[in-house]
Amino acid sequence: MLSLNSMTVSGVCRIDGVDVAFLSASSSSGISGNYSSNKNIVNKAVYQENQEQCERDFVEFDRAAMELMSQIEET
Repeated sequence: MLSLNSMTVSGVCRIDGVDVAFLSASSSSGISGNYSSNKNIVNKAVYQENQEQCERDFVEFDRAAMELMSQIEET
């Protein structure tokens, strides 16, 4: 039986081939079941020009990361 104590997922928010932000999320299993998500904006100018799309990408990343982590925790 496989038992995971923690998991980290990473991604990149990219607009027209330009890296705008690096994303990461981590989760720990057990009683606390902590989840954290971080974004590091590396191109502020492109982020500001495309803020609405970037924010949608951030939300989608969190949704996908939480779904993946919950599926693994259930096994």
